[in-house]
Amino acid sequence: MSKKPQHRTTDKEDFKLHGSWKLSIVDLNRLHEVWGVRLTRQRVIATIAGALMLSVALGVLLITFTPLSFLLPGYLNSDSRNAYERLNMQTDSLNAVVSNQTVYLENLMALLLPDPEIVESPVVITEDSIHLIPVDSLLPTSKIETEFVQRHEENEKYKLSVLTPLPSKILPFTAPVKGAVNSTDNTATITQPVYTTPSGATVNSCYGGRVIASYFTPGSGATVIVQHPLNFISVYRGMERTRVSDGEKVSTGQSLGTMPSSSPQLHFELWLDGERVNPAEYFNL
Repeated sequence: MSKKPQHRTTDKEDFKLHGSWKLSIVDLNRLHEVWGVRLTRQRVIATIAGALMLSVALGVLLITFTPLSFLLPGYLNSDSRNAYERLNMQTDSLNAVVSNQTVYLENLMALLLPDPEIVESPVVITEDSIHLIPVDSLLPTSKIETEFVQRHEENEKYKLSVLTPLPSKILPFTAPVKGAVNSTDNTATITQPVYTTPSGATVNSCYGGRVIASYFTPGSGATVIVQHPLNFISVYRGMERTRVSDGEKVSTGQSLGTMPSSSPQLHFELWLDGERVNPAEYFNL
């Protein structure tokens, strides 16, 4: 009685089991399987996703907690970034002052040295035209003018409006946060006050202007810097998130961002002509 030959499956059929694959290491000398693992589509996808997540987490840890982050282009620590901001604001303010002085000197030179092309022929003064000559402003002041100036100065001496800084009268600043309390410690200067605000409070622009910087720094939170007229700059640091972007034009009282729900502290600075000034001299929070 003859036996039926048994059907032997191919190698491909041995390793393919209903949508799964088996990866094996075989000792050819002994025809013995040394190691093997069965793979499926789900297991392959999960393995690749896990490897990617592990790589991303490792990269974040290296950048955050090691000095390797300082080697990345454009990454600065909080102290270096603050120093960079101060230098930028001082440079912008000095450029504005130099520009104004240049225009003033050009106008002065135009008055003292008129364009020779405009004077086509010399002016001849006759007796008939002597009354058309304007009074020379370089002549010494008369007694009546001197007495008038003295009376005016005496009357204006005790007026409070004279003692008020001119920019603060022109720019009616408003409080950036309602209900804030000054919590500046003794080691900080009055030009860098820290205000404790209500939880999740909205931070508004103290005056209209244009946003020159809006970014987020680990440890300092979100920061917004606004350029105002008359060389004023306001800085809002310590927010949870911002609502404006670089170059955006903002109006007085417009929302710039929100404070965090826990330990909300707003670091506010006001700059004038490249120098920090005391915000309390211009408005009250």
